[in-house]
Amino acid sequence: MTDQTDLQDQPKFTGKHMLIVMLCFFGVIITVNLTMATLATKSWTGLVVKNGYIASQHFNENKKAHEELVAAGWRSELEYNDGTFILSLKKNATALSNCEVAGLLSRPVHENDNQHLTFHYKANPVNQRVGKYFVHTALKTGRWHLSVQALCTSPQSETTSGDDKVYKFIQTYKFLAP
Repeated sequence: MTDQTDLQDQPKFTGKHMLIVMLCFFGVIITVNLTMATLATKSWTGLVVKNGYIASQHFNENKKAHEELVAAGWRSELEYNDGTFILSLKKNATALSNCEVAGLLSRPVHENDNQHLTFHYKANPVNQRVGKYFVHTALKTGRWHLSVQALCTSPQSETTSGDDKVYKFIQTYKFLAP
C-alpha cells in the first residue's frame, strides 16, 4: 500500500499551474500565427484578376504564342530609369520600329494604382536609343507588374509580296520600384 507521507511530498497541480499551461499554449499559437502572417505579407505578391476561371482558360494559348515568337527570334528588354520605362523590341537582333506598344502597369495585390500606358517610339542615334519605345510615369515604392502588348508588322525583309504580317507580342515584367 501507498504510504500517506509519499502522497503529501508530491507537488500539487493548482490553478496557477493551469493558468501557466494555458498562457504558454495560446502564446505559442499566437506567435506562430503572427510569424506566418508576417512572412506571407512580405513574400507572396498575390494576383488580382476579375475572373480567375476565365483568365486560366487563356493561359496556355498565351504561353504557347509567346514561346513561338521567342523561338522565331523576337526579344524584348525593359528598363526603368528616372521615371521612364524604356522598352527594346528586336527580331533576330534587328530593332523594330513598326510596333504599336501598350501596357498595363499594376500592383500585384490590388487595383488602386493601375495605369494604362502607351509607349512612343524614338529613334535617336545620338544617345544610343535606337529602336526603343518610351513612356514616362512616376511609380510609388513597392512591387509592380507591367504587362506589355506589342502589335508589330513584320520587318520588310520577311515580306516579299508587300503583304505585312502582324505579330502580337505579349510579355509580363515583374519588378520592385525603389
